[in-house]
Amino acid sequence: MPVINGIDTSRLGPMAPPVLYPEEVPGRVAHIDADFLAYICSYERKDEEVDFKEMQSKCGNMVENFRRKAGASSVYLHLTPGSSDKGDRYNIAIQKEYQANRSDDKPRYLHLVREWMSQHYAATMHQKCEADDGMSSEQYTAIAKDERDLSIIISKDKDLTMVPGLHMDWDSYDVYDTGTDFGEIRLDESTSTKKVKGYGHSFFWAQMLFGDTADNIQGLPMVYPPNLSKGKKVGPVLAYSLLTGCGTNKDAFEYVKSLYERTGSVLGFKHWQTGETVPWQRVFISEAQLLWMRRDKHNPNCVLQWFKEINNG
Repeated sequence: MPVINGIDTSRLGPMAPPVLYPEEVPGRVAHIDADFLAYICSYERKDEEVDFKEMQSKCGNMVENFRRKAGASSVYLHLTPGSSDKGDRYNIAIQKEYQANRSDDKPRYLHLVREWMSQHYAATMHQKCEADDGMSSEQYTAIAKDERDLSIIISKDKDLTMVPGLHMDWDSYDVYDTGTDFGEIRLDESTSTKKVKGYGHSFFWAQMLFGDTADNIQGLPMVYPPNLSKGKKVGPVLAYSLLTGCGTNKDAFEYVKSLYERTGSVLGFKHWQTGETVPWQRVFISEAQLLWMRRDKHNPNCVLQWFKEINNG
């Protein structure tokens, strides 16, 4: 019997709890955020060297575990290579330079792991959009085909929670459905730093107010609602409070648009690069294009089409 440090390891196997997987749903595709997966699998601690085959093995184990936990019959990996134009978001950004806060210090084998993934799995290297847009558009397509149960998004990125349909939590493996497309938001007060969490389009409207620090997206720098005597910086608590009265996308559209208009009239907006004054309408559209997870992955204006739909519906 194998003994390690005086412990009979042959007796440990039966004590380990079995791994439970849900029943597989035929035809369900797990759309995996492989950008984050590639980073995890290629990461090396300081003064550590990991064999490339170990990285491949780790990737394979994680992908298979995700597939089985999601009850999917297949996987599709979405990647954003360094050569991607990220859906033209760099040119769309007005208030801040898009993703200017990102570090260039990346794992040395990151690009090789990405390439390996794209060659060993059904995958797309998204050159004209981001991986998020690829996952989002696939999910919207499935829902439009009345196949809501056949697409599930697996990502650690909170932005994708605005996409309706099935999702699986990256860490807990919990599977949930957003229910209505509008969904809901809540104020998470479990830590000293309060956060807005939620799913469905409600989370998109919340980000239109407080932005997205991970991608260096401003949102509204200050808000001047009629019931406030002076402007206030928008954070999660205020954003949640402002949106509590909005029960539909049309309500949220009209209200958030009015806040941008009022801020434009009081504070004004300027382009981050040129310093020129920019009309509030352009800023409102720009922020929406930056934050929206696309239904049509290569069309930066698909959010404008959605605005028309929710106002004419």
